[in-house]
Amino acid sequence: MQVYETRVPVKMIKAYQLLYEIETILKSNINQQLIQEYGIHWRTVLHEKRPLNETFLHELVSYLFKYPHIFPKFNDTHRMKLKKLNDVRNKVCHMEDITSKELKLIKDSHKIIMKYSR
Repeated sequence: MQVYETRVPVKMIKAYQLLYEIETILKSNINQQLIQEYGIHWRTVLHEKRPLNETFLHELVSYLFKYPHIFPKFNDTHRMKLKKLNDVRNKVCHMEDITSKELKLIKDSHKIIMKYSR
């Protein structure tokens, strides 16, 4: 196996890793909470068309706004911070460099998700 030297900035690797964790943890937590509240057929009950495994970050965050009673640990400040994350996520996933401020937003959002996923 040949190993190649990477020229990818460390902050982009870290950003992608954190975004991956944010999205996967959100999907899992949303699914668990909605099953607990509405049962295994929550998508039918709530008329949600797209399965969670096919949703994008902005759609996941929208669940926190649509069903705030199910996610009471997330306050308005947390929801708004996560909402801002989508533009940064798109930059990372389309391999555009991000600023230090954008990386901080990702890190702060990750902390929020990790704090409430336990």
